[in-house]
Amino acid sequence: MTNAEFIQATSRLENYYDKEYTTEQLKIMFDMLKEWNIQKYIRAINYCIRNNKFLPKVADLTSAESDNNQVVEKPKIDFIKCNKCSEGFVRYFKELQNGGKPIKYEYLALCTCENGHKQREVNGYNFPSIAEIGL
Repeated sequence: MTNAEFIQATSRLENYYDKEYTTEQLKIMFDMLKEWNIQKYIRAINYCIRNNKFLPKVADLTSAESDNNQVVEKPKIDFIKCNKCSEGFVRYFKELQNGGKPIKYEYLALCTCENGHKQREVNGYNFPSIAEIGL
């Protein structure tokens, strides 16, 4: 990350919190974070804006990028056209008795097409497939 990129991104923090870092704080922060690429620094800033009440220090920024807090962008799924599903999901209804009265409940299942497989693989949805429930 260049010094200019650092200053520009850091000014967003200062503007949001309506506070300014001292020259010494900026120098220390840049020395400790200059190995980061600008995208990583911006992700840490976004995390801090969402989660910190006060102007973040180096510890806040580095913990924002730690494995526990890092926001991992999921890959985008390119859905195929399928007549059975909507982006991998199939809605179905079951009628159950509730005190002698039938009530319709709505459920979701994953389609057997590529969209359903991608929803399970990429997003980790563990719904049953329509083949597993016999639809």
